[in-house]
Amino acid sequence: MMKIISVLYLTCFVVLFGQSQINGVTVSPSNPQIGDTITVYVDLTFSSGDCDLDTATVQVTDSTVYVSVFHCPGALAVICDITDTVEFVLDSAWNYELLVGVYVGGGFMPCSYPPGPNDTDQSFIEVADSSGMLGVHGGASGSFIVYPNPTTGAIQLSTEAPYESVEVFSLTGKLIATYPFQQNLDLHLPAGMYLIRLTEEKSHTRLQRLILTK
Repeated sequence: MMKIISVLYLTCFVVLFGQSQINGVTVSPSNPQIGDTITVYVDLTFSSGDCDLDTATVQVTDSTVYVSVFHCPGALAVICDITDTVEFVLDSAWNYELLVGVYVGGGFMPCSYPPGPNDTDQSFIEVADSSGMLGVHGGASGSFIVYPNPTTGAIQLSTEAPYESVEVFSLTGKLIATYPFQQNLDLHLPAGMYLIRLTEEKSHTRLQRLILTK
């Protein structure tokens, strides 16, 4: 009898704390302007439980947008897919980094959520002004200039901030290369459009778009 109870308890524990996986993140519109309603679609798969979204939050810090979605799985042991929809408006023209995190709660209602996300994903949002131009994030210190831009590979970074690293991303958010910070870099990458991210000592980040030609 004790063995049966133990098995049932373990099964309930696994179900209640079912894990999730982010399958993809999509942003619409793809080229928003200031004041547009931006919609982030988060495709998720849960290993167990009720898929419905409990709540979602959006936080903007400097040039980073944090989107967090919270799910409280039920006791139904099934695999289910769902797409969360989160809407917000950005009021500055800038290259924003989008960080998405999913939190899976457990226990009886109300759910108890972990301090950190169960899964994360990353993308970028380029917000232009009414003329279609990207701007410098309002009130942000440590912005930088990349030149020449376009370039065949050699670039210079003009900045006064104490940056620590230089990262190169594709427009879909894939990390292509990482370098220790230096003002002169030679990028040996295929022709295309990339995003350059600099990280400051306090973990603040800045983004600029770069075009490589061959």
